[in-house]
Amino acid sequence: MNLCSRAKKNGLKTFLNINGGNSKLASNLIEKNLLNYIALDIKASLIQASYQRVSSLNRGVELMISNFIKILETCINGNTHLAVRKTIIPPLDYNKLSICEIVRLMKHCIIYVLQESFPFREVLKNN
Repeated sequence: MNLCSRAKKNGLKTFLNINGGNSKLASNLIEKNLLNYIALDIKASLIQASYQRVSSLNRGVELMISNFIKILETCINGNTHLAVRKTIIPPLDYNKLSICEIVRLMKHCIIYVLQESFPFREVLKNN
C-alpha cells in the first residue's frame, strides 16, 4: 500500500495484477483511490466444482470465488479500470458455456482476454 501511495504522490499511475486471493488488499487500494487499473485472473466459471477442477485447489475454493466477486464489485463501484484474463486449458476447459458465463459476468470490464495455456501437456501431467 505504501508503494502505491508514493507512486500516486509522484504523479504515477498504479496497476495491480491479482488472482482473487486477497480481496481485502485490492478493496483497500481501490477505496483509497490508489489504483488506476487492475487485472484479475479467473481460472474457471464461478461454480465451485468447475473452479476446483481447473484450479486444482482442494480447499478454499469458496473463499477464492467470494474474493473474486468482491474484487469485481469493488472495481465496478470504484470506477477502477478492470481487465480480466482467462487462461484456456483445452482438456480442462471443454465447456464453451462456462466461458460464455464468465464473459457475461465480465460485462463491466474494459478488457477481457482469453489466453491459451502453454504447454498444456505439462499441466496435465502434474494433475
